[in-house]
Amino acid sequence: YFPTNRIPELRAAAPHFHISDFGEVVTVSRWPVVETRRFGEGTALRTDHKLASGSLVSVYNVHMPVHIHFDLLSAPGEFIRDLYQLVGVRDKLTAQLMEDIAGNANPIIVAGDFNTSIAMNSVQWLSNRFTDSYSAPQCEWRYGTWSLAGLLSWRIDYVFTSAQLTPRYYCTREVANISDHRAVYTELMLNNRSQGGLHGS
Repeated sequence: YFPTNRIPELRAAAPHFHISDFGEVVTVSRWPVVETRRFGEGTALRTDHKLASGSLVSVYNVHMPVHIHFDLLSAPGEFIRDLYQLVGVRDKLTAQLMEDIAGNANPIIVAGDFNTSIAMNSVQWLSNRFTDSYSAPQCEWRYGTWSLAGLLSWRIDYVFTSAQLTPRYYCTREVANISDHRAVYTELMLNNRSQGGLHGS
């Protein structure tokens, strides 16, 4: 939960890409950014990208704060206080995102680490309205994205798309020495366009 501090190195490594960051979230794109909005305390970022066709696509990069800190279990009082505070943080961020998405007519991609299963409220409001890239017809590996005690368990990282976008491919990939999550890789097609496939992870 620390702000990224390697943006200069990233810009040097990817000089032809458009890089946007806010706190701990970073979005990298081949397409120019024409609008940016920030949510939470460095945990969610909206960037609107102008494609070669002239179409705009809104990308919401989300890292939902974890709802349980297991390392506090040995101190029950602190664990309960922390749990109570985190509910408010997550609910506020979810409400901000819902309000912005509801008023956005662009094709939308919402992606990131939600630190929760598909059954919980912070994900259900998206899964009830948008397409989960997990449902793409071409999949190589699409199971859990996070390991618990060395076993691949829950899927807590997602890519959701609005009706103007269709997922064509989905898989998860190991990212050794970078994250304790598997990366989600998906290919999306902007509907009713002859060109402009979108790739993301």
